[in-house]
Amino acid sequence: MRWGMVIDTARCVGCHACTIACKAENESPADAFYAPVVEYEVGTYPDAHMEYLPSLCNHCEDAPCITACPSGAL
Repeated sequence: MRWGMVIDTARCVGCHACTIACKAENESPADAFYAPVVEYEVGTYPDAHMEYLPSLCNHCEDAPCITACPSGAL
């Protein structure tokens, strides 16, 4: 059985804790990021704000990025 991951993008604060946890757990090379967080600006001045989209790989059975997320978005 393969599990999926649900991400509440409204709760993501763009801290990149998931990226760092993945990198530390998998000991990936310095230039390889398997769980990047895409940042983009939404809206127009003066109502513009940043939104974040974690792009997680879903490869781990016990994913460290889930427990690293301080906002509970994962």
